[in-house]
Amino acid sequence: MTAMAYIRRFVRAFVAALIVLFMGASMALAQTKQLLMWQEEINYLQKTSSDELVGQRAAIVQFRNGIEFWLKHHPSSTVSLPSAPPQPWGGVELRKQVSLLGQAVETIMKEDPSQPFNLGVAAVSHRWQLESC
Repeated sequence: MTAMAYIRRFVRAFVAALIVLFMGASMALAQTKQLLMWQEEINYLQKTSSDELVGQRAAIVQFRNGIEFWLKHHPSSTVSLPSAPPQPWGGVELRKQVSLLGQAVETIMKEDPSQPFNLGVAAVSHRWQLESC
């Protein structure tokens, strides 16, 4: 085998390794994005009134189905989501579902090693003075 054949073989293996690496990174990024979207949705739903939650019933059911799907595909997760009560859900049941879903998302985010260490927003004040020599 010539040196050129070894180089071609090496380049192919290197390119294949890069493709696998980038595919894995993009899947992790997509999963992180999904968790952040869930967190935003929970924040919105927690601030809405019970009457507005009734109008969002289908979205809450879909949200719950998404978390149940995630849990099904992550059997090592310690997140527990109690069974849903029979439908139709009124404002009180929906408020409880939003609370349960919020706890589940919070636990999922704590368990997920791809989540960055997040301290939140911090205000920093700095004062300096120029002294003459």
